[in-house]
Amino acid sequence: MAQPVVYVTTIKIKEGKFQEYQRFYAELLKAVEENEPRLIAMHLFANEEGTEMTNIQVHPDTASMDTHMQVLAEKMGLLADDMTAVLQFLEVMRVEVYGTPGDRAMEMDKRLMEGGVPYTFKQRHVGGHTRSSTG
Repeated sequence: MAQPVVYVTTIKIKEGKFQEYQRFYAELLKAVEENEPRLIAMHLFANEEGTEMTNIQVHPDTASMDTHMQVLAEKMGLLADDMTAVLQFLEVMRVEVYGTPGDRAMEMDKRLMEGGVPYTFKQRHVGGHTRSSTG
């Protein structure tokens, strides 16, 4: 049985970059919606000041996460070894990974970890369920 992959990423928005990042994220969401039919959820939450945000992604399995990484590379120009396009807006503060993300995601994660970003990994899925609709 496939196990879900969940990313919870907290970022600090650089001063004066909130509006620009919102536009970038809207483009990202459009690319995701058009190219990732299996992605279960992707949400961004911000504090009142717009200085800190948390992005939550829920994938049904590692293959969906791999597709996400491919979309990031092909549609948004974000590669595991080059995140310049997004780092102009933000600093990654911490990342929590639940499940097994796949090689491309781990490559990006490795570069962030090498840069000192705190990571939490919990790869052992004990149980749970996902609703595709609340009916």
